[in-house]
Amino acid sequence: MDDPCLIVVGAGPKGIALGAKVSALRTCGLHVPRVRIFDDGGVAANWTGKEGEYTNGRQRLASSPLKDVGYPYASQWGDAEKNAQIDGQMFRFSWPAYQISRRTMKSKKKNYYATWVDRGEIAPLLSEWAGYLEWVARQSGCMPDERRVKAVSKVGTRWEVVVVDKFGMEEKIPGDGLVVTGPGGPKALKGYDPENHPPIATDARNFWKHLDDVVDGRSLRFGVLGAGGAAASVAMALLQASESRVSADPKQNPFMVDILTPDGVVYSRGESYDENRHYSDPQEWMKFSAAGRRKFNEHTTAGVFSLEAKREISSAENLYTKYFDVADIKVWGSFGGVSVYSKGDGQEIHYDRIINATGFDGLWWIDGLLDDGLRGMAPFNSVSESEERNGGLVIGDSLELRRFDPPIHLPVLAEERGPGFPSLMCLGLMSDRILKRYAH
Repeated sequence: MDDPCLIVVGAGPKGIALGAKVSALRTCGLHVPRVRIFDDGGVAANWTGKEGEYTNGRQRLASSPLKDVGYPYASQWGDAEKNAQIDGQMFRFSWPAYQISRRTMKSKKKNYYATWVDRGEIAPLLSEWAGYLEWVARQSGCMPDERRVKAVSKVGTRWEVVVVDKFGMEEKIPGDGLVVTGPGGPKALKGYDPENHPPIATDARNFWKHLDDVVDGRSLRFGVLGAGGAAASVAMALLQASESRVSADPKQNPFMVDILTPDGVVYSRGESYDENRHYSDPQEWMKFSAAGRRKFNEHTTAGVFSLEAKREISSAENLYTKYFDVADIKVWGSFGGVSVYSKGDGQEIHYDRIINATGFDGLWWIDGLLDDGLRGMAPFNSVSESEERNGGLVIGDSLELRRFDPPIHLPVLAEERGPGFPSLMCLGLMSDRILKRYAH
């Protein structure tokens, strides 16, 4: 009997981690599903900065690169000897292994790994992290099929995915399971049109494509909406880009960035063992109350800046955080700037440029991928991300949508199973959870 087929939408860290784990498990003699990864942008397209979306590639990774595709290296597929064998295979795709392998990639034989350690294990640029992921994909044999996933439907007890190539040719791919990855588009903001308002008003996705026009030397008042990782990246990029475009004398060019947040404060992310251990091993997490989980996420993930971003931004004398709960905006034409209005009292602040960095839509795949028949089925027809962070979807142990077949795995919405699953904090554990459902 053929091994089941698992279709993965997206060749970012989660998709590549799944492909690498399949390679390691097969090498160790286990029967695991075939994995087919689809991404029309190639490996880590949202991390390179080449397409001008989500990043310019020059921001630094917010987590340690040691939390790579195999982390936390705690396989539970057999006895201790078998688990150690699997972890050893996965370490072939680790960040240290990549750095060591780079000695043979260029004519200049540089010891990249030792240099990285000696420099203090600095977090890599996002473009460098993308290079690591592409290396993993090539080493493990899981390079993606670069066709776009156009639609997903349910046919009997299996999935049917329609993919289309650059010439418009379509093919239907059957699968026994589906994994959806990727951040989705920015959350909607009333009054904002992502097609017609840039560069006056942009969002955390298209801001990077318009960065040169956003920071044009004439625009001096910037409003950044949000207080999470996306807002931190945007704020740092504004400060960096402004250095070469405005006068160093604030009296001549008073370049200013406001971060607008309903809390009035930008909090830094908790970075101690007591917090980090729950990403690596979520057993205790499952005992937390709902209130305890919310408090944990508020302190470590939701609406917080990394310590590095917080340090860099805190040193900027032209950046301020303001209490402002944004309801909507009004763009006043090419040279009129933008008005931002608050909820409740309708208070107004005017800026030359604003950037909506309030976060991304974790439910993008419902309207973006599912066919009409699926969208009309429970639970897809009643979810709302405004109600709960996971949209009210109930996620099971294999990070799948419970009470629905065939399996659809949604790691980006799986924080109730463990705080690290939506992020990059436990990619190896995420892969195990999903693949075990199909192993035999």
